[in-house]
Amino acid sequence: MRESTKAAVMATRIKITAFIVSLMLAFATFMICRFAVGGEKLGFAPILTLFIGFFLSFGLFFVIIAIVTRSALTFLAGGIGLFIGTAFLMFSMIAVIPWFVTVIVLLIMAPGIFGVVYMMKAPVLALEFDNGPDSGRKTYAERKAEKEQAQKLAEAQKEAEKAEIKGEENE
Repeated sequence: MRESTKAAVMATRIKITAFIVSLMLAFATFMICRFAVGGEKLGFAPILTLFIGFFLSFGLFFVIIAIVTRSALTFLAGGIGLFIGTAFLMFSMIAVIPWFVTVIVLLIMAPGIFGVVYMMKAPVLALEFDNGPDSGRKTYAERKAEKEQAQKLAEAQKEAEKAEIKGEENE
């Protein structure tokens, strides 16, 4: 199996494991709130507790995996999960937390998630500052010129080999 295929299979396995673990954590949260603590006494409906636990654990695991694998798509999935879980949690506690605090937290959280994803998906931003004259990094035009020169040199060598073969045939 090729290295890239192995890496893709491993990443898929990690994501599936994270999904299953987040489901298990959501179920554990549901069971704790439902039976041990009594989620209804806390003001949470059982299905709401399940949603909160699922989205927060799902989001947290995917964010951790995204940090390890440096995957923007995984971070986006985790960030959206955390956002939804936080929204469920804060809106269910509306009697304790004023609604405008919830809106402010979510308005700060959303651009932060998408900002990190944009920075992960836009490596050009990171390279712009590395293209200074003293950085040692060649510009696109220099790399393109070197590539074309290497192609011309390879073609010239092929032509020389063909001429050599024809010269040997004529003798």
